[in-house]
Amino acid sequence: MTDCSLCHILTEEYRCIKITECNIAVICKDPIKDGHIMVLPKRHVTQNNYSTLSIEESHDLLTLIEDIQHLLTEKYDQDIMIFKNSNSHSSQPHFHMHLIPCKGNTRKMIAAYENIPTHGTYTEVEYKAMKDYLLS
Repeated sequence: MTDCSLCHILTEEYRCIKITECNIAVICKDPIKDGHIMVLPKRHVTQNNYSTLSIEESHDLLTLIEDIQHLLTEKYDQDIMIFKNSNSHSSQPHFHMHLIPCKGNTRKMIAAYENIPTHGTYTEVEYKAMKDYLLS
């Protein structure tokens, strides 16, 4: 086991919501709001190498995310935002996904935060330019 604080999360039973064979769902240590849950593998997998999860671990992770999404929807009667932070936005090296009950939709929240329109209008040429940029 590493010195990673999330690798030791099983010792904090008071935060554990559900434990499966490969993964765990826990209340976030510094929750944005009630119902802020993190789902993560028990095995130390970093934010940048989560493709190393086995098929079993990946299936178990997605099933657990779906279970927690249903639980949060039932308890908070809100849609659930599911996301992964990366690079400078992540406070932990251990791969984890966030689930947060949310009243607004993601598009509106990002647009408000970035001060941009909620919908872009792109021409075929602009789509092609974006595709070329991403694949270059």
